[in-house]
Amino acid sequence: MPDPDSAPRYGILGGTFDPIHQGHLSLATQIRSKLSLDKVLFVPAFHHPFKNPVIIASFENRHRMIELAIAGQDCFQLSDIERSGQLSGCTIDTVRALKATFERVEWLFIIGSDNLAEVAGWRDFETLQSEIRFAVGARPGRPLELPEGYDPSRFELVPIDEVDLSASGIRDRLKRGEARDLHKLVPPSVADYIKERGLYS
Repeated sequence: MPDPDSAPRYGILGGTFDPIHQGHLSLATQIRSKLSLDKVLFVPAFHHPFKNPVIIASFENRHRMIELAIAGQDCFQLSDIERSGQLSGCTIDTVRALKATFERVEWLFIIGSDNLAEVAGWRDFETLQSEIRFAVGARPGRPLELPEGYDPSRFELVPIDEVDLSASGIRDRLKRGEARDLHKLVPPSVADYIKERGLYS
């Protein structure tokens, strides 16, 4: 039995989720299972910290699509902390806000190996490494290897079944009018939402 006095372990999966798709859900599901996390929080970006971000759908639409995608799954939770807290969109600010809100939780920040090289360019990277550990899931075409300059004690590399999907690829399909297999790329409820509102077309 788990120790009742031990801190719960939560994962943070951040991103634009424009739209959320089966790759996001597979990453969250497999990381949670392999690392025995109690919950995974999906944290959609409200402000993007980089210049000229490619965000097509409104925060409200992206927030709603996540709600639909994780409905009925108690191990997943949606957080709008970046909007409610008027945060910068920088990971370190989001991490600190969540740690202040959930004081007893042990946190892991979930990323795919396709984002691993970018982490060193995030604001206050050295401080960020000291404040939270990272769980890195394999992504197609990107080696599950830690770049030089990263603290190996702060990054856990997790081999998982890879799902070859990207939000930009899904948006491109929809822009070309190729929506026939959308329900295979995103949860059916999300596919219906996208079609009803004409998102990305």
